[in-house]
Amino acid sequence: MKVHQTKINCRVCGYDENPGDAGHCRRCHSTLNRSFNKSANNSQTKNSSAFPWSVIPLIALLLGTGGMYWFYRSHTTATLKDKPSAVVTPTQQPLAKQPPATASNAADIQTYASMQDVPNVPTGVFNFGGATCFAAMTAHGMHSSIAKVHPNFHLRYTEPPLNVPPGCSTGIGMLLDGELSFAQNGRSVSDAEYRKAKERNFTLQQVPVAIDGIVFFTHRNVALPGLSVKQLQDIFLGKVTNWKQVGGPDRAIAPISQDPKVHATLKLLLSDRINNLGRNVKLVRDYTTAMRRVAATPGAISYSSASIAAGQRSIHLLSLARGSSKNYVSPVIAGERVNVPALRDGSYPITRRLFIVIRRDRTPDERAGVAYTNLLLSHEGQQIVEKAGFAAIH
Repeated sequence: MKVHQTKINCRVCGYDENPGDAGHCRRCHSTLNRSFNKSANNSQTKNSSAFPWSVIPLIALLLGTGGMYWFYRSHTTATLKDKPSAVVTPTQQPLAKQPPATASNAADIQTYASMQDVPNVPTGVFNFGGATCFAAMTAHGMHSSIAKVHPNFHLRYTEPPLNVPPGCSTGIGMLLDGELSFAQNGRSVSDAEYRKAKERNFTLQQVPVAIDGIVFFTHRNVALPGLSVKQLQDIFLGKVTNWKQVGGPDRAIAPISQDPKVHATLKLLLSDRINNLGRNVKLVRDYTTAMRRVAATPGAISYSSASIAAGQRSIHLLSLARGSSKNYVSPVIAGERVNVPALRDGSYPITRRLFIVIRRDRTPDERAGVAYTNLLLSHEGQQIVEKAGFAAIH
């Protein structure tokens, strides 16, 4: 004897192929009422949705002609194979389609002729921070130019917590915690940082705004014309410890670095060996401290953004060569100005992109990040970028 499988009719859309153990309708996903179907479905087979027409005369007598029409209409309508998209459950209302909370809109990043042309610049005080090399842009008039045309857009540099050095990782951490409206960054946002933002129901978007060159400099008593990238790697890994080994004076090398856990600069040189720094490497807080320490320490070497070191007379800037070659390229022109053409065409060995990181959270902070990015990407903003010692993006 064939055993029939129990089916449950949906009282909302009329779908009659729901399995007996289903909690929700397979078509419209509304909650199924098992008590309503219990007596009706126990004796139904998979194709037994036909209406018992023999009871129509009795129904007509009980309900009258109008009642009979209503009953017939309701039954036939319930058994139509409607499209799921046309169904609205009793607990749902048709809502306008909304983007998810983590959506980001890159279309609002545009290039404008001038800062005056940049639209939707919000009013208020907005915190920023992160990579310290952006200070060169501020020093060369970026923020004062913004203030002239958008006087109600107030930008406030925000120091990190006490005893925490400024830098890329610190800035992104502050952005994730809502302490900054946007972050200035000297490296790409990491996968872990993207995941952390997603866990907090927003996204991060990085937009490149400039190209920076990383320069290495020594105490003035180390009169070397230049070093290769390979020699620099060996110095900071502790494999080369005396300047005599690379053609310099017989003097111990004193490498000085910022903390690689906070600053990403040295990773451009060492890549995945960044955690294998030599024991003789001393850590300092920032570029300015490194420069002062090198100027005061015979045999010392360190690094910074070209925009910060160019023109500094207390230190000796090194030309760099790729690999192990001696094809040196100077980071400066005439000892004063950053060699921007070499940054732009890639002939200088160590460069990086600088980013503005936007917090996509549909708040005034997001609007501030978008506006600030557009201001830097405007033709007027990019002129200031190059004046500050960086290569423009466009």
